[in-house]
Amino acid sequence: MALRNMKIGILSGSFDPVHAGHIALALAAKDAAGLDEVYFAPEVKPRGKAGVTHIAHRVAMLEQSVKPHQNLHVLEFSDANFTPAKLLPKLRARFGDAALYFICGEDMLTHMPTARWPLLHRLLEEMTLIVGRRAKQSQAETLLKQLKILRKPYIVTAPHQGVSSSAIRSSLMNHEEPIGLLKTTESYIKKHWLYAALFSDSSKS
Repeated sequence: MALRNMKIGILSGSFDPVHAGHIALALAAKDAAGLDEVYFAPEVKPRGKAGVTHIAHRVAMLEQSVKPHQNLHVLEFSDANFTPAKLLPKLRARFGDAALYFICGEDMLTHMPTARWPLLHRLLEEMTLIVGRRAKQSQAETLLKQLKILRKPYIVTAPHQGVSSSAIRSSLMNHEEPIGLLKTTESYIKKHWLYAALFSDSSKS
């Protein structure tokens, strides 16, 4: 299929770690908009987040998690973090005239109008939004109206709404059973001793 006839979804984030909710959102977006491919684009140094796991580990976990899904892939960029001004030219260089879709969770909509997203209008002009809304008390429609979206967005409700990377990290560090952690990711985490609460053991000695 020629690139100009393809529909490509981009899902960016820290993915620290990737979890069942991320995969579910990508698949729901693919089905809703009829996407040919969805690419996970992890940020090297996400803004406003300290102590993020090294990008090499996060990419490795992503690559394992997408293996069962032939239309899901991982896309790496060298930029420390993404802005529309940085991201759009690279996406066009990679995908040419393909129709581009930006996939995000509802919570990201609250950050878009801020200084973290300069030239937001360019992204909204060139990419169609696909928003994963919360199952309950969703404000997605209201937030989208505030952004003055020109292209009609897609709003999807994916499974695993209560799953988050921060909750998984907290559970692992407290030796609790994490909700939404993929089996392949769990094996990788154990192998590489990620999110281990070593400080809690030393504090008891």
